[in-house]
Amino acid sequence: MRNDGGIEEKPRDDRLSISQSPSSAWHLSPISNIIRSRPNPHDTMEGQTLCWADIPVINLDRAINFYSAVLGAPVTKEEGAPGVQFGLLPHDDNASGCLTLGGDNQPSLNGPLIYLSVDGRLNEAVAVVSANGGMVQQAPHQIGAYGYRAVIIDSEGNRIALHSATA
Repeated sequence: MRNDGGIEEKPRDDRLSISQSPSSAWHLSPISNIIRSRPNPHDTMEGQTLCWADIPVINLDRAINFYSAVLGAPVTKEEGAPGVQFGLLPHDDNASGCLTLGGDNQPSLNGPLIYLSVDGRLNEAVAVVSANGGMVQQAPHQIGAYGYRAVIIDSEGNRIALHSATA
């Protein structure tokens, strides 16, 4: 089946479609389906497509407090180029991201849904969302064999998913 962009799409199942561009490059879409395409949902994040995320914010200090509380780990305030500050999210060697102030990106309820791991503490993370200036859009719920998620609106107006392998 072809879509209007000249890309051939081959449905793999009702949740994921794999598409091939005219240049023969394969693409998975949307990004949340990358997690669902893994053969073993309990594998590490090694080899995953998502490696970094910039989360736009309006108030950096407020956002650092919000994400530190929700993630249960400190978000550190860093300086890149002179005068350019950002909040570095907790990370390991596989993937991370930062809270960015200004620039072309603006907080949004639309666009990609970024999943942040709060593994083993989903209910704790959701419990501190409102007290830190956010709101819960979807309460924790199972997403099949791929664990559990809650969808929140952060203190800056971004829609974010919190993910845990266990309830």
